[in-house]
Amino acid sequence: MKKTHKFIKRTLTLAVLSVGMGMTGQVSAHDLNGSLIGGFFGATATDLFMLQCFSDPGLGGGAAAAKLSLRVRKSQGSGSFLNITVMKDGVAKSTTIGQTANVWSPWIQVTPQQGNGNYMMTVSQTHAVNSFYTIEYHCESAGGAHTGTSLVTLQNQ
Repeated sequence: MKKTHKFIKRTLTLAVLSVGMGMTGQVSAHDLNGSLIGGFFGATATDLFMLQCFSDPGLGGGAAAAKLSLRVRKSQGSGSFLNITVMKDGVAKSTTIGQTANVWSPWIQVTPQQGNGNYMMTVSQTHAVNSFYTIEYHCESAGGAHTGTSLVTLQNQ
């Protein structure tokens, strides 16, 4: 009886893990998939994130970050423009993308005096519609190598 119970438990665990892996999308560690729900929050819907750049001995030889680079695309069209603004230490950059789906914005780079630290990023839109987006972001050393990168969601509308 014990062997049968263990077999069933292992089989169920394996099945749950397999289904979970099959349901995950193809997303890298530096992709953010988000949405703005204009139907509920209106045109004022805003997502707020804190991106953190840091020295990581496992990346780029542990070099300090010199900049944050990012680009954005909408995963489906909507009747609204999407605005991304990133700021650190008084240095701000922004990009806006139009209503067309699956078109990446140009890369923007925020290069403050000290690249390591916290960058604030807002995502907003111009009309009260539902918008779905992907942001690709990377903290990089002065030589262009990837450095440590993490993301904290502060507001999700």
